[in-house]
Amino acid sequence: NSLEQIPVYSLSMVISQVLFPTLAKEQQDVGKVCAHVQKVVVMSTAVIFPLMICLVVIAEPLIVFLYSAKWLPSVVYFRILCVAGLVNILIHINRSVLMALGKSKLLFAVQVTAILIGFIFIAVAIRYDALIFVGSLAAYSFVNWTLVAIATGRIIGYRLWHQIRDIGTSLLLALIAGVASYMLMHVMNIESSILSLIVNTAVFATAYIIMHLLFRTSVYRILKNSLKKS
Repeated sequence: NSLEQIPVYSLSMVISQVLFPTLAKEQQDVGKVCAHVQKVVVMSTAVIFPLMICLVVIAEPLIVFLYSAKWLPSVVYFRILCVAGLVNILIHINRSVLMALGKSKLLFAVQVTAILIGFIFIAVAIRYDALIFVGSLAAYSFVNWTLVAIATGRIIGYRLWHQIRDIGTSLLLALIAGVASYMLMHVMNIESSILSLIVNTAVFATAYIIMHLLFRTSVYRILKNSLKKS
């Protein structure tokens, strides 16, 4: 599942380098820590969510282009793993917060709990086909995020429902752009896989960006304020 995780891991490394020292320095001011984490959640999901949804949409031409048509049966598994990839960045952010604030024991307890739940998922899913097994991996990602987000909420007050609220806009806009791009892909029925990738990615990206600008979302406001300060 490395293909869909490349953007997640790349962004996670950047976040670790920036977020960890900032939170470690301001850990006594819970209000500032919460504000920093909220901004990171909003901006990182504004990047990762459209990437993952776009990968779901263009999965077929992408797999054909990279590996050939004989790998088309793997598209459904790839799409499920992309859905799991939606929350992997959130798991990493919450872990980084706990580590930066010196809550390694709490993080360890959360991780042990998550691993135990993961073993249960695997033990049940392994009795069925590969599709159920991959689906259980995706479900485990959401459980893992839920657990670590609850732990983060206990420490800084930025609770799970706050995170759900803050990621909602980018997720909704990405889904709308994804539906529009997917419908266009089937209407145009482009035979060339590379041309289909280019056209549908361009349509998706354009629709996603325009909606952020049109609705003046929190992402738009954060970027606008950052540009003013610079």
